Amino acid sequence: MVAAVRAFALGTRLTEVPAPGPWLAAAHRHGVATVVADVLRRSDLALPPELAAARFTGPAALLRTMADLTPLARRLDDAGVRWLAVKGPVLAGVVYRTPNVRSYNDLDVLVHPLDLPVVLDLLREHGARLLDRNWEQVARSGQAQISWALPHGTKLDLHWHLVNREAVRARIGERTPALLERRTRVTLEQTPVWSLDPLDLVLHTAQHACLSGAHALKWLLDVQQALAWAGPDPADLARRAQAAHLDLVLAVVADRTARYVDPGVLRHVRPPVHGAAWRAAARAVSDRVPPGDPGRWSGRAVYASTRRDTPGSALATVRTLRRNVLRRAGEPVPSSIGLERGTTRDRDAWLGLAARHG
Repeated sequence: MVAAVRAFALGTRLTEVPAPGPWLAAAHRHGVATVVADVLRRSDLALPPELAAARFTGPAALLRTMADLTPLARRLDDAGVRWLAVKGPVLAGVVYRTPNVRSYNDLDVLVHPLDLPVVLDLLREHGARLLDRNWEQVARSGQAQISWALPHGTKLDLHWHLVNREAVRARIGERTPALLERRTRVTLEQTPVWSLDPLDLVLHTAQHACLSGAHALKWLLDVQQALAWAGPDPADLARRAQAAHLDLVLAVVADRTARYVDPGVLRHVRPPVHGAAWRAAARAVSDRVPPGDPGRWSGRAVYASTRRDTPGSALATVRTLRRNVLRRAGEPVPSSIGLERGTTRDRDAWLGLAARHG
């Protein structure tokens, strides 16, 4: 699986395909089954039956997403909403070297915090259905996104900030107004769509991979493809990363990407201002625990806890591990985010929190 992802990143071919085994399930689990199928096809190798359907995953996701995104983009623009699309369809349709081999299940849209009330009304008028209906929990958590179901079945994650958790948002990440001021137009299946500018796209891709735990090969390949597509000047990327306190995040996930996908990514990345010790620790973890390792400890807590420097990252790791221990020791608590709870006061409190970031 790792060899196929590396071959995709570098544009090389495989000479043989191993016998069916756990690597096939791992390819699906890591979100790279479509990538592996593409590499096998380009290498003139037989496609295992377990990957046969993967060839259609990307095109199917594209058709469903564009059926929802095209009219939504038009309505957002007509209403004067400041917005952009991130991750899935932009990576699959614009950034990846082969279009639509990057799998995704939802659509992520970032809007200006001050435009959020307009967007909520617009989505209801558009026929979208709110999935996160527990306004009490939404307001209490301080989360920066809520989920909707769009008319053609696409799940929409609506963001007013690209760092969802309030505690993390206070320490790293670029402010939404700045991202929207620098946004650029891209074209997805003849539909003009707002996207992050190339430097911001690289940094958000690295941020998402790192805060998600950097344990899935798809996320590491995202980082490699974003850097290859943008081709950023290291000095420009370093300045942008430092301004958003993301230089350590970028460095640790670039190291892991270099280790397992493409060593060439490091030519774009300068050492972080702070956090040399944390970077070394993350490298040691990456050497010990590769993506796809079936062991219980995946190392994801180290990456998900990376902040702007070593002390902040170490403290976040201790807190993360403590939460994990308590969660495993207690009874599973089903999510209540989809239950209809709370009042308009809770909804207004959440909108007020967003407005303070505008």
